[in-house]
Amino acid sequence: MRFRIVFALVLMGVSGSVFAKSEFFDLFMSTYKISDSSAVGQKACLNCHVTEDDYTKMTSYGRDLKKGLADAGTNALNATILKTVGALDSNGSGKTNEQKILAGISPGDPGPADAKAPAPAPKPEKSLIPKNFFHPAVVHFPIGLFIAGLLLDGLGIFFKKPTLLIAGWYNVLFAAVSSMGGVFTGFGAMYVQKIPFKGLIFQHMGLALTSAFLMMMMVTLRVHRHEKMHLPTRIVYFGLAIVCFALISYAGHLGGAFVYGE
Repeated sequence: MRFRIVFALVLMGVSGSVFAKSEFFDLFMSTYKISDSSAVGQKACLNCHVTEDDYTKMTSYGRDLKKGLADAGTNALNATILKTVGALDSNGSGKTNEQKILAGISPGDPGPADAKAPAPAPKPEKSLIPKNFFHPAVVHFPIGLFIAGLLLDGLGIFFKKPTLLIAGWYNVLFAAVSSMGGVFTGFGAMYVQKIPFKGLIFQHMGLALTSAFLMMMMVTLRVHRHEKMHLPTRIVYFGLAIVCFALISYAGHLGGAFVYGE
């Protein structure tokens, strides 16, 4: 009787549902002719659980029995599931679970399959500064602002709208300023990840520096002028803009090639 009560708790943990029907316990005991005084009977719930204090920790046999119930899509233990799990060697001892039970050995005893895997190496503490040095979060601001600035400038000239030209100016100005952040975080990412300054990254950073310099030149040419720029100055300005746009585009291509491969 004591075994029946304890084994009821075992099956509750194995199936994840409350089994209040005695036929489940009778089935297990009658199948393997388990007596309360046997080694398997004495072990009771420890056939399926590692400890009586924490039923979430299961033996290899308990895990296989739980999986058998899940595979069958039922919470009701039956002879088919018992036989299926009985044919397994849950703890890797070289004998099936059924052979162990019939020999009076608990199938939940530890075996080779229960050997603990080496403890994982402790994870290093996370730094407040990521390995990318916030470069992906910063570098897109100057690109977006610069393109938006050129677009607004073009619309301002076409529609002869000074307000659009002023909006374009501020976009280009902020693009030039934020480009310094993009360059700084780029070098910061190289330093943190110990990336050698050569190959693709050399070309990428070289183009980024050149683009930032050209943006600064554009700001210098444009400051306090906006729509009042003389034609020669405007030609030089937009010539620099075209070159800068091309350099930014290719720098972005090289950056993507470096991260994701060509």
